[in-house]
Amino acid sequence: MAKEFDARLSKGDNPGAWTHRLPVRAQLRKSIGKQAGDSVHVRIDERIG
Repeated sequence: MAKEFDARLSKGDNPGAWTHRLPVRAQLRKSIGKQAGDSVHVRIDERIG
């Protein structure tokens, strides 16, 4: 189930790790059956900026 959306990556909590966070709005989470804190798989097709 693919859903298109727009968001900005932010650095994760651990400064020594290569982790990032990507906010997913509640409406989109609901449409894909996820809750806050659940993991999602993201495919990045294009880098802008």
